Amino acid sequence: KRVNYKKEEEQQDDEEEDDDDETSYSEREGKSRKKDKEKEKKKQKDREKEKYKEKEKQKEKQRKKEKMKEKEKIKDKERKKEKQKDKNKEKEKEKMKEELKEEKKEEQIDVSNKQQVDIINKQQQTQQQQLEVVKKDEKVEIIPKDMKMRLNSFSAPKIRTEIQVADFRGIISRTGAVMPSKRPGGIAIVDLNEEIPSEMSYDEMINIKGVLFTVPDFALYMNGQQIWKRNINAIAQQTQQQTQQSSSSSQSSTSQILPQSVNLTQPLPVWAHLCLQIDMESEERIAKFFIGPDLGELVGVGISGVPNEIKAVV
Repeated sequence: KRVNYKKEEEQQDDEEEDDDDETSYSEREGKSRKKDKEKEKKKQKDREKEKYKEKEKQKEKQRKKEKMKEKEKIKDKERKKEKQKDKNKEKEKEKMKEELKEEKKEEQIDVSNKQQVDIINKQQQTQQQQLEVVKKDEKVEIIPKDMKMRLNSFSAPKIRTEIQVADFRGIISRTGAVMPSKRPGGIAIVDLNEEIPSEMSYDEMINIKGVLFTVPDFALYMNGQQIWKRNINAIAQQTQQQTQQSSSSSQSSTSQILPQSVNLTQPLPVWAHLCLQIDMESEERIAKFFIGPDLGELVGVGISGVPNEIKAVV
């Protein structure tokens, strides 16, 4: 009995030891699993952190790109401003050059006009002498007006022309001319394809195809037909008023056509200022003529329906 009891006790102790081994193994397995899970969690967190860092880097790159684009835009604007400034400077230089050219042209015209006035005065004197000789030889003979015109056109010098070709379409422009009041001349608008000679007679000038405003008769012609004429003494009266009232020129400067009772001995102004204004901006395409250095008097007839392609002739 004692031996069996001891054996039983030993068997029980062995069984208890086996149970303890089994419990410790399961605990170790559980701990190792927990550690593995924690490691996986850490790895996942590390991955998320890396992803977050990558996203931040990409955002930073995008911000830098946007900043670079903004800087490029600012630089482009500055370049455009500089180019515009350069263009404006070039335009101002061109304007200055054109103004100088116009001033030189006016000076040349003034000199040539004075010379032509002297030539015309001499020719008029010779014509008067010739007429006196004719009257003496043929006693009292009345020369018709047509004959006088022919004599004047035959002995008068040719009228030189100056053509101004520009793109008048869609704009409002002015062309001016200063010429002796007693010398035949004028300012006209004609079709762009119309051939204009460099020199022409008075008859050829008034029969030009287009619209013409002439001196010394201050008449308006269209295709050779006179459509308006002004009293010459009104122009003389206007110049006298301008010299007497030069200080008050800012007041009503538009001249009125004087009645025919004005003194017929009133002298003409030495120089006539003619101006042509073309309004190609409106649908009617209107042409107007003015008299005077300050465009004080408007010719009483305006022309509408001007062709799209024209040129000005002085």
